[in-house]
Amino acid sequence: MYLHLVNLINGRIGPQHMMYIQPRFDDHNGTRVLIVDCTRSKAPVYVKEGNNEMFFCPDRVSAN
Repeated sequence: MYLHLVNLINGRIGPQHMMYIQPRFDDHNGTRVLIVDCTRSKAPVYVKEGNNEMFFCPDRVSAN
């Protein structure tokens, strides 16, 4: 599962942005879950889907 996620990220946003993404597995209520922590990039990140590139700009995202 981890390798599949890394391949998706590399294909959609590029390997240069992997340093900002920290996936990890954890147990939650007896179930194994994948948690993805992200830090802010210093440059814009575009998501590729086929021939399209999309830019997402969240406004004050908080995990609190």
